[in-house]
Amino acid sequence: MKTTRSDPDDMHGKTRSALQGKSTDRATLAAIARQAMIERGLEPDFPPAALQELAAIGGPAGATHDVRDLRDRLWASIDNDDSRDLDQLTVAELLAGEPIRILVAVADVDALVRKDSAIDGHASRNTTSVYTPATIFPMPRRRCPPI
Repeated sequence: MKTTRSDPDDMHGKTRSALQGKSTDRATLAAIARQAMIERGLEPDFPPAALQELAAIGGPAGATHDVRDLRDRLWASIDNDDSRDLDQLTVAELLAGEPIRILVAVADVDALVRKDSAIDGHASRNTTSVYTPATIFPMPRRRCPPI
């Protein structure tokens, strides 16, 4: 039987047995995932210019006139407990007369990451996060249009 690139038994020239039962399983899987990203035009590594921009960000963005402090609410996220990607949260509030209001918090990435910056360019090329059991290749925060 001829294997194709989409055949999970082939895995870009690696056999499935090479990924089982060895201490290098995670490293092998991460290398395969990294190579697959590169072959598909994604950038698994942040370019030096993006890392330099990131290092220059000293903390969260400052408050603006239309920001309300809603930290007293019990927000929920679909992300894992250990996620560092809390860019959307939701909360439900019971109002008088028992209607329910749903609030959605969306990260204001534009406050720190400028259009056409190195970070923005990296995000626009990747536009996704790739998760494997061995590693995560994250998408940097992408600019969000105003709501």
